[in-house]
Amino acid sequence: MHSMDTTRLDLADSAAPEARVRLAGLLEMLEDRLLAMILEYARERGYTRHTSTLVEDWRVSIRRTTTILSEALREARPLELSPGDDYASDPVAAFGIEQARRHRGRGVGMGMFLGLFKYYRQIYRQVARETASDQNEAALFERLLDRLFDRMEIGLCLEWADEDFDERVRTLREVNLALTNEKNKFLTLYESTSTPIFLVDTDGVLVTCNLAAARLLRHTGRPGERYFEIVHEEVLYGNADPSWCSGMPLADAAPWLAGDVSGFLLSEAASRRSEVECMVAGALRTYQVTLSRMQDVSEKFSGAVVEVADVTLLRAQEREVREGRGTLQRILDAIGAGILVVDPETLQIISGNRKAADIVGQNREELIGDSLESLQCLDPRGGGISMRDLIDKGAVQKDLRLTRPDGSVLPVSLSLLTGPMQGELKIIVVLFDISRQKDMERQLMQSQKLESIGQLAAGIAHEINTPIQYVGGNVEFFETAFAVYDRVVGALIASLERECSQHEAAAEAVRRARSELALYREETPEALEQTREGVERVATIVQAIRRFSHPGGEGRRPLDLNKTLRNTVEVARNEWKHVAEIAFDLDAELPLVWCSPGDINQVLLNIVVNAAHAIAEKVKKEGGQGRITVRTRREGDEAVVAINDTGKGIAPEHKDKIFDPFFTTKAPGMGTGQGLAIAHAIVERHRGTIGFESTPGQGTTFVVRLPLGEPEPVGDKEIP
Repeated sequence: MHSMDTTRLDLADSAAPEARVRLAGLLEMLEDRLLAMILEYARERGYTRHTSTLVEDWRVSIRRTTTILSEALREARPLELSPGDDYASDPVAAFGIEQARRHRGRGVGMGMFLGLFKYYRQIYRQVARETASDQNEAALFERLLDRLFDRMEIGLCLEWADEDFDERVRTLREVNLALTNEKNKFLTLYESTSTPIFLVDTDGVLVTCNLAAARLLRHTGRPGERYFEIVHEEVLYGNADPSWCSGMPLADAAPWLAGDVSGFLLSEAASRRSEVECMVAGALRTYQVTLSRMQDVSEKFSGAVVEVADVTLLRAQEREVREGRGTLQRILDAIGAGILVVDPETLQIISGNRKAADIVGQNREELIGDSLESLQCLDPRGGGISMRDLIDKGAVQKDLRLTRPDGSVLPVSLSLLTGPMQGELKIIVVLFDISRQKDMERQLMQSQKLESIGQLAAGIAHEINTPIQYVGGNVEFFETAFAVYDRVVGALIASLERECSQHEAAAEAVRRARSELALYREETPEALEQTREGVERVATIVQAIRRFSHPGGEGRRPLDLNKTLRNTVEVARNEWKHVAEIAFDLDAELPLVWCSPGDINQVLLNIVVNAAHAIAEKVKKEGGQGRITVRTRREGDEAVVAINDTGKGIAPEHKDKIFDPFFTTKAPGMGTGQGLAIAHAIVERHRGTIGFESTPGQGTTFVVRLPLGEPEPVGDKEIP
């Protein structure tokens, strides 16, 4: 029997180091399990009513106990008990001594503390048994823990056994003084905080509140008044009068809080936050109410803590910020520049205004979150440009061509800025649509070019006109002279024939002369007619050049563009009737336009004829029938004429030359290249504009804009 007991007692110290280390690791990993079990035991047996109210205090106790056990297991020191052991120098027993001293100082009796300590031993043994790999290891783990807890309990008992009455009183006095100082510290903190704090029980009855809460309820309290009043009256005299708040339903003390608090108490939520508005001192205030359940595992205290923060100023500032952001966004959406905010690291687009989305050709929702590098930009020569390269090079401003998702190309001016936004550095991309600017530049260059050509043409026309007038006059003279000559020579030959009828030789000579003259009499009038027509053709060209140089020679009168367009289309019927159909979309309310009717007719006729020719070329190759659509409308102070055709379109390389004099894409003999050049000059003289949009293979739309509202000259009448 003695031998068997010796074997059993040696089991703990003979355990392999690996088993001791494994047990230490398991205990460290299972802290939450140990905590849950000790709380369950403590609640069931009533220990929580005499201990800490906070779960974390229990966690600290479990953690310190586990640490002492783990260190002892890993250090492999002997665990069995010997008669000569110095328990004061043993870390495990010393931990028991320390715990006994601390709890004794708080007024805890040995029986209560030792009883709770027995539950500690029980949960550690149970956890070890549950996590052991087999029964042998479970028995080993339990023996190791028994010896460690034996040492702790020996230290605990030694501390209590060595205590005398005077020492106990002295210890209690020291602990009470420390507790009083600690209590005063937290009371001062509680009363000094500027946030109103209420404590209500589970029925919504106000238990207490701090000074800030009292002042919120218009009570003129003093820091600590409620606490010291209760201590003085109840503890010393036992006859405290109910204070202004204790026992008062919160619905009476602060009706504006009652609804949120009662709803919270009826729920199972651990915390809740809401906002309420109420009148305080005649002003509307906004309060943020935070409700939290009492964190008390001992169940000595129950109810809720109510924190009330005045957020009136904060909400007003937030409203100002929101309104400012809204105003800023409206301003950004209203300006003519596209604004993109970009992350400098990822180049992700964080935000952008409506104009930026319009320029890029995407919805704003699609644009946000996209990468700036997804924008397809070309330099003026058509080469691709990387946005990352622009940023890395520190480019400040650059004109680019932006290819949009629909395939259209838009000239843009791009500027890059950097600056902080909400505490972080961001890249600001500013985009301007400069297509109108580029159009105006092209129009200006075209006007300057046409002006120079016009001056040259005027000089050429003048130089040609004078000699051609001589030629024309001489042709008329030759025609008249030849008619007289023909008549005289004819009469002379007839007379000679009569006189020489009796003389054969003379008669033969006259016949030969008549025969020779007959050839010239037949061809000369035709030659003179061709010469006259050529002179007239040259004169017409000269006149066209002069009209190009100085259009608008006739007086300006009010013109009905709708009626003029119908007449013009009818005049050009032979050009379009076999290849196209005509559609009119005319604004019946379009005002009369003051203009030179002949000049404007010439412009419109030229566009319609060109449209018919463009359709004819396409129909010749592809067959079918085209369509010419004529529209009018009013836009502001302008009358707008748009003539669309479904012809072959204008090649990109020809677009910059369309209004150049003598430029034509028609077959030889089909055009002089003067029509659109003259049309451009005429419209410009009327302070209007002429432009076009064209897609090769799909058609072209010419748009003429003429100003409205010119004062009506006296005596002018509408052109029928």
